[in-house]
Amino acid sequence: GSAPRADEGLRRLHRAHLAVLRWNEPGVRADLDSEFLHDLRVAVRRTRSLLGQFKQVFPEAEVTHFRAELGWLGRLTGPTRDLDVFCEDVRDTLEADPSLAALAPMLAVLQARQRREHAALVEGLDSPRARELLAGWEAFLARTPESAPGPAHARRPLAGLAARRVEKLYRRIVDAGQALGPEAPADALHGLRIECKKMRYVLDGTRRLLAAQPASEVLAALKQLQSALGQANDAHVQDGLLQTALGELAASGAIEPATLLAAGRLAERIAARGGVARADFAPRFAAFAAEATRARVRRLAPRPRKRAR
Repeated sequence: GSAPRADEGLRRLHRAHLAVLRWNEPGVRADLDSEFLHDLRVAVRRTRSLLGQFKQVFPEAEVTHFRAELGWLGRLTGPTRDLDVFCEDVRDTLEADPSLAALAPMLAVLQARQRREHAALVEGLDSPRARELLAGWEAFLARTPESAPGPAHARRPLAGLAARRVEKLYRRIVDAGQALGPEAPADALHGLRIECKKMRYVLDGTRRLLAAQPASEVLAALKQLQSALGQANDAHVQDGLLQTALGELAASGAIEPATLLAAGRLAERIAARGGVARADFAPRFAAFAAEATRARVRRLAPRPRKRAR
């Protein structure tokens, strides 16, 4: 009917994410465009996250196995993605500001590293481990749900489980975020960002089962918060990549003073972006934690429809 049971609804969702992963894989291998890798990564992350969020829907041993293997696949794709984003950013900066032309040697170092990471990623995708993971996951998703009782929540309506899950994550984010100010360490902000992603994936995947108006308003507040946290995290990651690239250049003994100066200016820009994102965090978090948002979170569970007589 219109209210799928949890195991069926989640298998359907996972199959859609697997289709996205499969569709993007050739583009990732060919390194055609950074969007292919981005979309593949999101599909992997959503799958792994949803497996962890919905407890007692699938057999525990399989959940543990697939979450561990998907975690490995996600980590395999991380370095290439970070370098994709940063190289693109440095290229845009060079185009927009000719006075930073001295960054060219540093961009070359970053691009060489991106190619090495990409080669390692393709090697990982070609490995028996990756093939077994994807084949095993596909076979698991093709199975029909057990008619025997199975795990405790397998046959419960997905909508109710999702609404409760979102409420739990919401409270966790609010509790964790209240302790953080604009000076919070990067890893604390990153931890909060991961909790926000979990909430986002549950909302995105089950949104059409939830009360429409509260869901779209909660999602809007969450996206605002995620955006500030994402920009703060990008600045932190890019600063690390910049320092590493400078270290590599220095080690090769071929670093011009002009390149160092230009890199210093780029570092200032990255830090300024991070500062803006951190300043945005407070008001966006306040809106997210506000009573109005909390009330909407409580109204996510769909009302039982009245049966026509």
